Amino acid sequence: MVGNMNMEHLRAFLFLAERGNFSDAARDMGMSQPSLSKKIRRLEDVLGANLFTRTTHQTSLSAFGRNFLDEARSLLDHSNRVMERGQKLARGRVGTIRIGFTFSAMDLLTAILPQFSENDGRFDIVLEDMSSGEQEHALKTGQIDVGFMRHGRDVELNFLSLTHDDLVLLVPCDRNDITGLADISNSNLPLVRFKKNIFTRNL
Repeated sequence: MVGNMNMEHLRAFLFLAERGNFSDAARDMGMSQPSLSKKIRRLEDVLGANLFTRTTHQTSLSAFGRNFLDEARSLLDHSNRVMERGQKLARGRVGTIRIGFTFSAMDLLTAILPQFSENDGRFDIVLEDMSSGEQEHALKTGQIDVGFMRHGRDVELNFLSLTHDDLVLLVPCDRNDITGLADISNSNLPLVRFKKNIFTRNL
């Protein structure tokens, strides 16, 4: 009997559970109210229990329906993921790469991701804006596949240096030397900036 329950029956159940009204649920699903009622009855027949209690003005979940709701959502979500996976495979896609990054890595990602997608278009790229600490945790728990961060300290993770920042001291153009500037706080220098170099050989 379980084989006779399809995803449209579950969709109908979820729509009705959320709207609490046959007319609203049928409208939002783009079908007639009798068609929706038929799907709900068929699902109840397959399960062997009533999913809803019905009155003249209201349709609400039964105790069984409330218990079944999370299971139905999980099953429908899984079905959608399976279909998306199949569609990606049909287009030559083989998976998803989840990438964590900090704002300081944006220039690097902008440079390398287009090249990667051009050379290997089998993967979908998902970007997650995270701090370095969040990325280390996400890498260890499998939430992301690779991270771009400023510092790597966790001994359980492997790190590859892709960039480094050179500290550049800016002084007014009319100064011929930098002697006497030991106390930078009192030197009235315009600013201190970082110059970034990218080790493209590692990419």
